[in-house]
Formats: sequence, structure tokens, C-alpha cells
Amino acid sequence: MIKKTTITFGKVALEAERAKLARSGTIGGQVMAFEHMVERLAGGFLKIVDIMTLRETVKACLADEETDLGELDVIKSMPGMTTACADSLMAWWMSGLCNSGFEHQPRMQAIFALEEAVERRLPPHLRKPADIVAMACRKIAFAPKILGEVTFLGMTDLHPVWRPVLEAMACLDGYGFSWDGGPYPVPEWLKGFPYGEVKRIERTAEKPSLIAETASDARHEVLEALRWAVELLAAGHKGEDIAIAAVSTGAYEGIVHTIARDSDIEIHMPNGIPALQTQTGQECAALADILIRGISHKRVRRLYEVAAKSRAFEGIPENWVKRIPQDSSLLTVERWKRLLARNDMADVKPCLEAVIDGVSKGVQYAEEAGPLFLSEDAQRLWTRALRSGPASALDQTLRGMRVSTKGTALDKVCFMSARDLVAAPRRFVRLLGLTSRQWPRRDGEDRLIPNYIVPTRQLSPMSVSEIDRRDFHSILSTTAEKVVFSWPRMDGNGRELRPSTLVPSALVSAATRLDRARKTRYAISEGDRLFMRTSEFADSKAAKRAKAASVNWFRPSLTAHDGLITPNHPRIEAVFGQVQSATSLQKMIRDPLGFVWRYALGFNAPEFDDEPILVDARVFGNVVHAILKLAVEKLNRKGGFTRAAQAVVKMEVHKARLEVGQRMEQNQPVPPTLVWSQTLDRAEDIAARTLMFDYGMPEDTVSFAEIPFGDQREWIPEDLPWAVDKPVFIPGTNIRIRGSLDRLDLSASTSLANVLDYKTGKTPKNPEQMGINGGLELQRALYGFTVETLLDGCEQIVAALYYPLTDTYVPMDDIKSHMAEVSAAVATAQETLRAGHAFPGIGAAEEYNDMMFGFPARATSVYLAEKMQLIGPEHEGLRKVWETP
Repeated sequence: MIKKTTITFGKVALEAERAKLARSGTIGGQVMAFEHMVERLAGGFLKIVDIMTLRETVKACLADEETDLGELDVIKSMPGMTTACADSLMAWWMSGLCNSGFEHQPRMQAIFALEEAVERRLPPHLRKPADIVAMACRKIAFAPKILGEVTFLGMTDLHPVWRPVLEAMACLDGYGFSWDGGPYPVPEWLKGFPYGEVKRIERTAEKPSLIAETASDARHEVLEALRWAVELLAAGHKGEDIAIAAVSTGAYEGIVHTIARDSDIEIHMPNGIPALQTQTGQECAALADILIRGISHKRVRRLYEVAAKSRAFEGIPENWVKRIPQDSSLLTVERWKRLLARNDMADVKPCLEAVIDGVSKGVQYAEEAGPLFLSEDAQRLWTRALRSGPASALDQTLRGMRVSTKGTALDKVCFMSARDLVAAPRRFVRLLGLTSRQWPRRDGEDRLIPNYIVPTRQLSPMSVSEIDRRDFHSILSTTAEKVVFSWPRMDGNGRELRPSTLVPSALVSAATRLDRARKTRYAISEGDRLFMRTSEFADSKAAKRAKAASVNWFRPSLTAHDGLITPNHPRIEAVFGQVQSATSLQKMIRDPLGFVWRYALGFNAPEFDDEPILVDARVFGNVVHAILKLAVEKLNRKGGFTRAAQAVVKMEVHKARLEVGQRMEQNQPVPPTLVWSQTLDRAEDIAARTLMFDYGMPEDTVSFAEIPFGDQREWIPEDLPWAVDKPVFIPGTNIRIRGSLDRLDLSASTSLANVLDYKTGKTPKNPEQMGINGGLELQRALYGFTVETLLDGCEQIVAALYYPLTDTYVPMDDIKSHMAEVSAAVATAQETLRAGHAFPGIGAAEEYNDMMFGFPARATSVYLAEKMQLIGPEHEGLRKVWETP
């Protein structure tokens, strides 16, 4: 038996050569990479240190205070230093240069000190390349028995550190090797070897047909590549004959994986897929996010969603997420502790408290967190990430990591690097990213060993730019049938891209310009087919609805997509049957379409910020009223807030402020601590001034504050002047209301009632002239309806506004006419909606309209400006309300 060894590189080439030996039934054949051949010659269990192990070892060396790196010592703890040191050290080893020629350089002294520290920490079986090469050369006499006939296949060059092994093999008497570089010329350094001992195999260059195509951007370029592959498969060609390649796969891996995953074609990616596009990658990303950026409600929920079956969440009830308000931020451990102290969280507390205590430690908890939160596959990826860089940069490290794919490249269309394609040629090739920026790539200096210390050509004799050029020409010479040159016209930022200088100018001039919406015979998925075949897509229900909405939005008439609905619609009547609040009535009057969206269809705009910069006026008003409600509840137990001393009022308001602040921190996003504290200070001051202000009431007056009405059961004081469950209706309508009356002062005989509405905003000009204010001011009228309905024997109602910021007290002269205006406005809004005219109103264009997301882009300046001009008699009654001061 004659032993034969094939030396090649790249996963695809290694797999293809092994399959070739198996199919031919060859006995005694073996296929391996060059470094594995050197390890075999060195003998024993010796191996060359790989880059991942080197990074882990370098990380340990940098963390050791005894490691003195000279001029690099001051930066050895900085982020990215581990990767930079490991890459520079590996580049130095692969260059084949001798340390003795550079010992006078302070920078190289630091590199050599690191090298010594690494060698001391490496396991005995791991050695640097030069050591393994030296051992292999000493045992080169065993090469004929270990390797037999050796053929170097598909190689165009070799790192200097490996070349002594070939030289030693060539010097053996009666033994040599074959160099099969395909159609590419033999390297200059190999020509000096004894000609009789080195068999140089030269092959005739292939002459494939060449065409060029341009796409709009990188995603479109990948889409066209997959369409091209499907077309070849449909023509009867095998997947193993088709390759899609790029000089650097990193720019396209994510796009290829995403599009291929949604298509009907299987693409093999030997270099792996982006880790963050896998389940394991998302587990690691969720854990890294919370460790680096800190805890929040959203981050804890995200971690639970991807790691619900982990040890950390073992035993936690499945419905615990529903018990926490969706918009709560919970940005500190203290807020989580207060939340978990609630009675309904008792069964959640043991598990979730341990989780919060752990992840709140930050990146220093990274080593312990992996086994607790991650699955086995995710743990391996997590460990690799920690070896590759500092824990503080885990998110960046994970972004650049790859996960190997299952399956084989032997029977599939393959997306690979140009370097791998040189070693494993295919009949049909499509080259992506042939722009002047990407192909060839530019040479750069090493991060720690710049050109002025060690010339770049000596440190890296295999120039990246030269390798890219060589690989490009090798691909053209080894592809049998067809090569398609492809490049995007624009990058991700919209900047124009120019084709690579490697593409012949004649092909650039004749390049086919592919449009994104063009029609092709073959599609890669149902979505792609419908995108190209617009007539087929136009017949689908989704397309018809989308087109109708788009057309109707800009049609010069009022349509169903503008709020035209069926008169007396049952859903609208059902909403009228619900209990309304001042907020919903304001929406009904000022924006009928927004009213339908929110209360009939259930549209809701959630808070997106975990930590908003400021508190808006709406939230601030809620804070003040919440403090008032809680303070009044406690003061009433002590005899009433009107009889309490000012010091007692201030104390209870302060206690209420602390409790309300904690409660709101658990239920909604709040600003940073300093801003939030100042907001609560202002709210406390306003609440105290509101309760202590002298309104000039008679001494026998009985006062109440924050009184619920209309079946408002959030909080029911013990001493109410009325039955809280008695319904309150707006006269002339079937609208039932509920809410909380800010303040009520009753005479001893209950014949006189003074109702007060607190305004926490700025005091307007001429507040005494304020009436319905276009539908914005409804509270005083609602309070009047409540008193009329619930207080028997009340003969006179006085309604007033109070602005605590300026201590402005404004009573209304004629509350009866104001109540009549509000009743008429509500009735008009009801009639408008019952008539089917739920069009946007004046409130739709307001700055704080939370339903704005339901309109097309530029709604205020385009859509609303045009549509509201078309609304005529349909909103005539409401328009009069909007114009009422």
C-alpha cells in the first residue's frame, strides 16, 4: 500500500478532497491542513496553539500584576488589549522573524516579555509555530513513512514560518513533494528549491464566460445571487457546482443567512453564521445586555424570554410577567425589592430576587452567570466570548462571533470566502462586493507593531491586498463555466460605490443594472414571488387592504380610512354604554377618530423609554393628584385635612410623596434620580399648598378632597357625602361618568356646594374668562353634574379653578350655563359618531396626541391639513364647540 497525503486549506476543500478519496475507494490516502502536517511530523501529542487559546492565555497574563510589558504596561488593562496582543503575537510568530534582530526596540521588548509570559502559561502540549516547525524539521526523516507521497493542492503561497519544513522535505534524498497551485505561477521562494525534488504541477487556466451585474445595495445583491442560484438549480445543475463568494464574508453573512432562511434554497456557509442570528446568540446577547447596561424591567423580561428554562429561573411561576406593569422601568435594585415585597409577588420573590442580586453585580458576574442563565450551546459561545475579549465589551465581541453550521458543502450551494474558493473551485461562481472599497482590501499596520518598528512587509510578507488580487485571478482561472461579477451601487448609508479596479473596464461598461422590483422567472420564496409578480400580490387580501388605505389617505374625499363608518355602529353604541371619564369625553369632543381608535378598537401607545429625561405635564398632574389622594386619606383618619395643623399636613404630604414616588417607579418609566427627585419635590410643594390654601369658606363648612363618584372604586373614604356606587349621567345624553372630585366644600345645611378643580400647569391669561375652552375644560361641569345628582337639597353650586403655582383662585360666575354647554358638546359628539362621521378633529394635530402613530407620515403638515379641509357639515356642530372660549 502506498500512502498518499494531500495538503490543502479551507473547510470546503478539505471536505471535498476527503469525499473524493472515499468515492474512488482509495486506501492509504489522507487529507489535512499544512499545520496539521507539521504537528504530525513533530510527533507525540504536540499541537500548535490556536488563536482562541492564545487569547485566553494572553488575558491571564495581562491580569497578572507580575507581567511587566514595559511601555505597554500602562495600557494592558484597557478594553481590546487582549485581542490586540494575541493578534500581534500571532502575526510575529507567523512572520518567521527572529527575536534577536529586534531586541533593541522597546516595543518589541514588551512583545517578547509577553511571549515569555504566554509560553510559561501554555500547557505542555501546546507550542508556538516556530517550535513545532523546528521539531518537525528534526524529524523530517520520518516524513516518507508518515506522509508518503505529498501533494500541496490549491495553494498559491505559504506563511514564512512554515517554509523551513518544505525546504527540509526537499533536501531528503530520493524524497520530495508535488506543488499543485493550479493555473497560478509557483511562488518565488519555492523556485529556489531543488527542481528534481519538487514536482511543480501546472494546469491550463479555465476560460469561463464573464458577465457583470449591479444591484441597488448589499441586500439586493444577495437576493439576486440567490435568484441566480435557483435558476441554475432549475436548469439541472447540482448544488455542489455553484458557489457564491466574497473577499470577506463578514459583510454579507448576516444578509445571506436571513434571506436564505426565508427561502426555499439551502445555502451552506462553511465559515459559520453570525452568532447573534441564532437562539444561542440571543441568549448570550440578552445576558450581556443586562450585565453591561444594568437592570431594567425590559432587560429582565428579555432575559427570561430567551432563558426561561435555565437554572436561574427554575421554579418561577409562568405568569409572573403579567403581574408587573408593562411600562415600568425598575432601574435599581431597591425598586425591584419594593416590587417583590408586594403580597402578590410572594411566590416570585425567592427566584427573582436571586436573579436581580446576581445580574446587578454587572460584568464581574459574567463568569458565574453563564452556567446559571444559558443553555449548554450558549454556555460554550459565552465562554468563547469571554476568552476573546473583556467582559465589559461582551456585546461587541458577540457581534463579531460566528457559529458553525450543520451539514456538508458537498451537495449544496455554498457561500464562502474567495480564499476558500481558490482551494475548492466550482463550475459556476458569483462574486459579491466587487467595489473599490472592498476588493482588494487595503493593507494596514499591526495595532501594536507599527511599520516604523517592524516593516509591514516583513511582519506580513503575504500582503492582504496582493492575496486578494491573486485569489481573484485564481478564481477566474479555475472556474470552468461561468463567473458573474456583482457589486452594489450604494452602501448602507446611501453613498455611491464604484466597481473594483479588478473588474475589466469592458465588463463595467456593459454591466447589467438590476432593479429591486424587476421581474425574473425564478423566485427564492413566496414573498419574493409575490414581490415580483405584482398582479398576483394585488389579488391578495392584505395587498388590497394596504392599497386601499394608501390610496384613501391621499384621496381628495373622505373615506372609511379617514373615519367614515356605518351609522349607528353597534361597537360605537357599546362604547357609549361604558362609563366615561373626563379624558375620554375630551377625546370624543376634540378628536372623534382618536376616540374610536382608543376606546372602540383598543389602540394603545406604550411608553418606549426606560428612563425619560423629563416628566410631561400629564404625568406630573397624575403625581400631584396621587399625593393628594393618599395624604387626604391619612388626614381624614386624624379628623380631616381642614382641621389639621399645617405641620401635620406637610408631614402627611411628605409621607404620601415618598409612597407615591416608590409606587410610580414600579409602574411606569421615570426620569433619572436627580430629575425625578426634583419632580417629586415640586409635586409635594403643590400638594401641600393646595390643601393649606384659604379659600374663604365659612367656619361651619365641611370639606372633602379627592372624592370618588360614579362607581370609581380605586379608593373609597369612610366619610363620603354621597353613595359612591350611584350612577351619574350627563343630562340630555345616556353618557355615564365617573372620576374623582378634587375638592368639595359643603355648607352645614348642604344647600351650598363649592367644587374646586386643581390645575398643576401654568396660570393662563384671563383665567376668569375661561369656559369650555374648545372642549378642553370639562372638569367643573362634570363636578356640577355629580353634585346635582348625588347631593339632595343642594340649591347652589359654585365652581372654581385653583392654580397652586401662583395661588390663583378663580370662581365661575355661572356654572349652570357652563354645564349646559358641556352637555350640548357631549350630545353633539355623540350625534356625530352615531352618524358615522368619526373623522379626525382639532385634537388630532395636538403635540401630545398619543394616537399619532395611526396616521401616515407627516400627518400634521400633509394628511391632517388636507383632510380637515374636506370635513364640512359632518363636523359643523363640533366645530362650534372647538371655537367656544
